[in-house]
Amino acid sequence: MRQRMDEGAEEVREGDLLFLCTESEAWVKQWDGRGSVVQVPGSVKGKPVTKILPYAFCGGQPLKEIWLSDGVEEIGAHAFFNCKNLRKLTFPSSVREIGDGAFKNDLDFQTIHFFVTDQGPRAFGMLQYLMNDMERRMDVTITEADKSQARLVFPFFVVDYEEDYEARVFHEFSYGCGQQYRHCIERDHMDYRGYDRLFSDSVRQEKAEVMEDLALERLMYPVQLGREAKERYEVYLRQQAVSVGTRLIASEDRERLLFLAGMDAFSKEAADRLTEEALRLEKTAAVSLLMDYRHKRFSVQEKQFDL
Repeated sequence: MRQRMDEGAEEVREGDLLFLCTESEAWVKQWDGRGSVVQVPGSVKGKPVTKILPYAFCGGQPLKEIWLSDGVEEIGAHAFFNCKNLRKLTFPSSVREIGDGAFKNDLDFQTIHFFVTDQGPRAFGMLQYLMNDMERRMDVTITEADKSQARLVFPFFVVDYEEDYEARVFHEFSYGCGQQYRHCIERDHMDYRGYDRLFSDSVRQEKAEVMEDLALERLMYPVQLGREAKERYEVYLRQQAVSVGTRLIASEDRERLLFLAGMDAFSKEAADRLTEEALRLEKTAAVSLLMDYRHKRFSVQEKQFDL
C-alpha cells in the first residue's frame, strides 16, 4: 500500500511495518503487527532504513523481541514506550541517538544484544546511554567487530537523593554494584578488565544468583579475560557449585551444566547432591550427565538408579 505524503515522503507498507520513504532513506513510522518478534530490515525499496520514528511501536503489547539492522542511526522518543512485554533488543553501533523515554515502562526489558559494526569514537555511546538509564539487572551480549562475543551480567542499582537544606543542594547516593559495572562501558569500547576487577568486592554485596551467572558467562565467553580474573571466577563457581548446579538442573540448562563439569567444578559431595536433586526433579538428562561425571572424575562404583 502506498500513499503520497504532503511533505513529499511516501508511505510504504511491508508486512506489519509502515515506512516513510524519502528520496534517500526510509524511516519506520508504525508497527501494526501482532507477532512477538520483529526484525527491522536494512533497506526498503532500495533505500536504507535509518530511523525509528517517535511512538512507532508505542504500546505494542505482543512485542517481545526487536531486531534493528545495521544502518539504523536513530531511535525516536517513546518509540517503544509502554511495550510491557518487550524482553530483548538487538541493535547495532550505527545507532547514534536514542530519544527520551524510548524504552520507558517496558517492565520486562532485561536483555540486549549489541553488535559493533565500526570502531569509531562513539561506537559504544548508545549502549552506554541506554544502560545508564536501566537500573534493573541487565543481561548484555556484545558482538565485537572481530565477531568475538562476550556475555555480561550487569547487576541492578538504585539512585537516591538526599537534600542538604543548609547548603541547598542534593546529594546523590547509589545502592548496589550495578552503577560501577555500567561505568565500564566507555564511549568507544567495553572495559572488560575493569569489569572483571569489580568482582571481588561485588560478591559481598550482590545476590549469589547474580554473581554466579556473571562468573559463568565470563568464563564461557572469555573476551579479553585475564588469567587472574579467570581463576577468581573458577574458584567462586567451585564454591557455589551446588547452588548454581541446582538452578541449572531446574532450568534444564545442559550447556552450562556441561561447561561446569568440563572445568571440574563439582566435588564428589557436590556431584552426589546434584545427582539426587536431578533424580528428585526427574531431569533424566542431568542425571545422566552427572552420573557420567562422577564415574569419570571419581572412579567409584555408581549405585543403580531408576530413570
